[in-house]
Amino acid sequence: MNSVREAHVFRQSSFLRLVDFRDRSPGVTSVRGPVITSPLEVARALVRSDTDLWTAWFHAVQSIPTNPYGIEIHRFGSATVLFTDAIPLSYYNRCMGLGPDDVGQIDDIVSFFRERATPFRFDMNPFETTELIRTRLEVHGIAPTEHQTNLYGAAEPARRPPAPCVRVRPVRATEIDFFAHLYERAYYHGRPRSPRLSIFRKDGIRARFGMSGWHFCMALVDGLPAGGGLLHVNGHIASLAGGATVFTLRGRGCQSALLRYRIERASAKGATLVVSRCRANSTSQRNMERAGLKTAYTKVVWEQTLE
Repeated sequence: MNSVREAHVFRQSSFLRLVDFRDRSPGVTSVRGPVITSPLEVARALVRSDTDLWTAWFHAVQSIPTNPYGIEIHRFGSATVLFTDAIPLSYYNRCMGLGPDDVGQIDDIVSFFRERATPFRFDMNPFETTELIRTRLEVHGIAPTEHQTNLYGAAEPARRPPAPCVRVRPVRATEIDFFAHLYERAYYHGRPRSPRLSIFRKDGIRARFGMSGWHFCMALVDGLPAGGGLLHVNGHIASLAGGATVFTLRGRGCQSALLRYRIERASAKGATLVVSRCRANSTSQRNMERAGLKTAYTKVVWEQTLE
């Protein structure tokens, strides 16, 4: 079968690139401009977008007067390390963008986190996780604990119209406190969390609101606030940074509408590629696939928690 017809297609800037992720041997047709012929380059673009998203989030929280959450952002080679003194959870203390040339940085990164007595994690792109990297992580007692799907697609909304009862609009400056509470309640419904974590997350939403590249939207079902979505646009790449619906209004089409709205907004802001990430084989992954995104690769989370 023609490998070109089976390839995934997306547009970034003015380039058309066809990449077949099945056997890492992409089929390419005639195109304008440079061509990415390796899925490694696509994976690297997604890794950079992920890192940019988290760094922008932490920079926003760090900008809160007196830096109350003890945010630190450091570079180790090509890797970015994010740390918060106030939230001792590996999800918020992570290393991103570690590449094959950064094996010599691993010891220093591990020492950085251990000196601060916090659980931590490494987000690893499987295309660049070499045997040397795996061995060095294992020496430190760090092992795979989770798989996450990284997805991508053209900044073109799905043709399927949103449910008629759902409306999505931008969050207004006067309702950012309400939105922060709504999003937090929707995101964590039924799951325990510490008051400190809840405050941290809500402060993070307030800190990001109005900053360059960040866009927040609210979904309403029959006029009732039902959930929200976050979008971060950096150049030609837009990241779907999170979406949640309150439990009592789930199943009404909010997530599909939020995805469609953010993809449209990304396109309006000049983005040509949309990316996101979620737990592998989750409802979120299925929602994004229905919105037109495709799986690029499965990221492996390597983690060690304090004993």
